[in-house]
Amino acid sequence: MSSALDAVKKHTRRLSESLKRSPLKEPRSGAIDDHPPPISLVLDGNEIVYENGMWAAATADGMQLKEQLAAVTERNQQLQEENQLLRFKLEVLMDMLAVAKLDVLRLQEGTRL
Repeated sequence: MSSALDAVKKHTRRLSESLKRSPLKEPRSGAIDDHPPPISLVLDGNEIVYENGMWAAATADGMQLKEQLAAVTERNQQLQEENQLLRFKLEVLMDMLAVAKLDVLRLQEGTRL
């Protein structure tokens, strides 16, 4: 029985020739271009192209979208600032209400005595 176990331990796995060769390590043929064409994507009729690590509009409509995006981003920033100011004003009003409530309670205690 030990001889069967020894035979299994000594067995080496053999790979087929197709698995030994990686297509990435093979030399390139002259037909493959070093610079592949840019990736383009059409979303809702607007075409964008991925070049040099960035997405850019491929059409004039895309440029309009870029301008609209800039306007919406600016408006979003303004609304966030306004929201922050309104939160501050609300906090001040809550503090004023708390002080007024304490004044009323003190006056009520003074009239009871």
